Amino acid sequence: MSDNIEQLTLELCSLGDSVLNSFKSNADDSLMLLEKYADEFDRWNTAWESADKSDNLDVDGLQRLLDIHEKICRGTQKLTDEATDSLRSLRGWSKGIRAYIDHYPSKISTRRGKKG
Repeated sequence: MSDNIEQLTLELCSLGDSVLNSFKSNADDSLMLLEKYADEFDRWNTAWESADKSDNLDVDGLQRLLDIHEKICRGTQKLTDEATDSLRSLRGWSKGIRAYIDHYPSKISTRRGKKG
């Protein structure tokens, strides 16, 4: 079972490195990779909970995964803060735009409507 954990850890570390690199380049890619990382992390966590901890586990690999996971958590917090700031900015712009429109709506939605 520890071989399975080690393999999943290596795959998750590789995917985590891709996520960290995507933070520097493109937000759209970051979101897709983050979603994939979250799914893979859930799979890894399930395997970890059912693994026999008495086996010789790769401590260095687990430490590397922990470091990568912490960096990803910090990066996602930064993305969340940037998104919040962007929404605040949009609300300010929408107030300015509504001030110059003759028949303006009482609010401009920043969310898409639900389908169905």
